[in-house]
Amino acid sequence: MALIKSMTIKPGAKRGKIISSAACVLLSALTLSSCSAVFNREYYVEQDYDAGYYETIPDSDIQEVRNYSGMCGALENLIFEYKTEGTIRTKNYAGTVEDDISKAINYIVRETPLGAFSVDYISPTQPRLFLTYYEFELHIYYKRTQEEIAEVQLLDIAEIYNRIDNALESFEPQITFQAATTQLTESAINTYVTERIESDLVFYPIMPEISITAYPNMVSLRKIVTLDFKYPYSKDALLILRMNNKWKSEIEPEPEPEDENGDGEIENGDYETDPEAEDSEADDDAVVDEAEVADDTDDDEIIDEPTEPQE
Repeated sequence: MALIKSMTIKPGAKRGKIISSAACVLLSALTLSSCSAVFNREYYVEQDYDAGYYETIPDSDIQEVRNYSGMCGALENLIFEYKTEGTIRTKNYAGTVEDDISKAINYIVRETPLGAFSVDYISPTQPRLFLTYYEFELHIYYKRTQEEIAEVQLLDIAEIYNRIDNALESFEPQITFQAATTQLTESAINTYVTERIESDLVFYPIMPEISITAYPNMVSLRKIVTLDFKYPYSKDALLILRMNNKWKSEIEPEPEPEDENGDGEIENGDYETDPEAEDSEADDDAVVDEAEVADDTDDDEIIDEPTEPQE
């Protein structure tokens, strides 16, 4: 389970409590059931967390935060747990609460993979000021079901292409996965699919139209990607077309043309000849030609002889 994020501190950042609170992480690990599949492996985040943290108050659903970074963490934790409501309380808060609420909601919903993929919008209440802290409620509206989120798997680059292969083989209309790489681009996906299908037009009878949607976007290191494959026919029709193509490819090639003359030679065919036989045939042709010339000469002499007039 990859709820504990690995963070990189940029030069100049203050080294504070760059944690999501051990108690909160443990609670999240215990409460996440089907949603835990989204982060079933370790993933890495490079952010400038400067002494910000949040924690869940024991025996309650209240998230306590100290600054903007902690507020983002609290919002993300509520989505991890697929909460539809939550309460956030400030403690020695460094910043303007009203401004940071709006900024944090916008960031989580638009710029994080899980928020962009699963959340429609988040509605906060007006912060209430108590003696030493602010407190406000959040209402979270999702555009995905908990089951849909649970089906998302974190894959490496080799596993991603293997998943695409499986989808093409079974004519799946859509696949969704989480990636943590910059090597995966729209161009790379389109090129891979095209080359894969063109390599075996019998097994892949139709080139689908591909639509790629990434949350938050394809250039991000961490992203959730959805691939839609649009085919012109139903899955059953595509399977029948594949079977027909396979059947046609297995038909034996046409036999060689038969000998129509029965003399062992194929008409207009190329075959080897005996050189001695060729010479013999050439000599016979020469004798025949000489005989014909001689006959012609005798005939000419007979015709040219004068005849005596008859009385």
